[in-house]
Amino acid sequence: MKSSSQNPILLVVLAIFVLASGSIAAVGDTLSVGSSSGLPGTSGHIIPINLRNVTAVKALLFKVKDVPDSLTVTGVVGTSRASGYRAEMTAVGGTVKILMFPTDGSTPMIAAGTGTIANLTVSVNASAPGGSKATLSLDSVRVAGTTNQAVTVYTKNGYFWYGTKGDVKYDGSINLFDVLRLIDIALNRQPTPTEYERWAGDLNSDGVIDVVDISLAIDLAVAATPKVLVDESATETLGTAELQMPALPQNFKGQVAIPLTVKADAPVSGLQFSFRLDPRRFLIAQPQMTDLSKNMSVAIHTANDQVHVMVYSLSGDPLPAGEGTVLQLPITIAEPLANPEKMEITSAMAGSVGGSKLQALYGQASTEVANAPGSYALMQNTPNPFNMSTKITYEVPSLKAGGVDVQLVIYNAQGQVVRTLEDLHRAPGRYTVNWDGRDDAGSYVSSGVYFYKMTADNVVLTKKLAVTK
Repeated sequence: MKSSSQNPILLVVLAIFVLASGSIAAVGDTLSVGSSSGLPGTSGHIIPINLRNVTAVKALLFKVKDVPDSLTVTGVVGTSRASGYRAEMTAVGGTVKILMFPTDGSTPMIAAGTGTIANLTVSVNASAPGGSKATLSLDSVRVAGTTNQAVTVYTKNGYFWYGTKGDVKYDGSINLFDVLRLIDIALNRQPTPTEYERWAGDLNSDGVIDVVDISLAIDLAVAATPKVLVDESATETLGTAELQMPALPQNFKGQVAIPLTVKADAPVSGLQFSFRLDPRRFLIAQPQMTDLSKNMSVAIHTANDQVHVMVYSLSGDPLPAGEGTVLQLPITIAEPLANPEKMEITSAMAGSVGGSKLQALYGQASTEVANAPGSYALMQNTPNPFNMSTKITYEVPSLKAGGVDVQLVIYNAQGQVVRTLEDLHRAPGRYTVNWDGRDDAGSYVSSGVYFYKMTADNVVLTKKLAVTK
């Protein structure tokens, strides 16, 4: 005859018997439902069942009750903390009864500690009340200890939120308006945040909404194509904001500043927009703020041929109504363009004071062309002074459509040639050359003051630099 430790069926019967009877052997252990979330009409969401126990546990029997009709429990699986345990469930109405027991006598107990012992899988019905929560509570908890004695266990409720962390405005995506609302909440501005806003806005789950949550929301929002899934035509707006960028210039190679101009009939608290830029032909750098937007911040994310940009103010102070340049977008053109190339904004949104919406107007590419350099320029080298290497940048203006011969030469204080860095034909554009501190013979120069001179057409430009050892 097999012993009871080798008979799984007998173990189950024994566990149920022990769970239903016995004396209290320990106080303070807690079984809790962890919080979870999901959008209406989605499935595969996990609700954790957590156990804090000071002594080992042999078997558990409990009910998860008050499960609303908008949630359907589809399964339960034990975690690695309950390795070797089997989990069985029965769902009746709004109650799910769960039994967890070892598969055989050699299975170790659930050791003392804290962590998840099982995960419920749920689906959310499409009719679920978005932007709200459901309370999930535990009942009829029976726990068997190592010697089959009953253990007193406290319970703690959990919540299932019908929404997504970061989607504070509950419009189906994390975007500019969520960031603007988080800024208002962090600054204690009216209206008072709802319970859902506090949950969705606490992205790092530390109990407060602060600059960390705002930063996380910005990262999430700017990494995605701006979109609002609600019907914008049915949403009241405070006014309009028109966004435009000029075309990239032809016959120019190098970096050119592309201005983003905004014309708004109401104050602008933030902007989010996307545009296409072929990464094989163009390279974009960190956008620069203008005098108009100097008190604001900018975030940028590139993905394939899409560039996503967000402009926002952590102080909540908006741009004034009117027309002006909000950003300068530094774009490097790899090869001269035969014709100006239009910069078309593919999506945009704009917010005003209090997180209210402005109707964003975009999509009609500007007929204007960005200004390429209109004259020769020689910039100060960086770094200066330098030890191992420095960069020298110069510009050839677009008025020299066919390009010119350019010389860039390093001289010592006595006027002697030290190194010829450039001696070639250049098309219009901005160019950067590295000098490693060597002369034409390949030897490192000594510390001191040197000069670099650019000669192009009939123009001569000279600047001074210093070498330190």
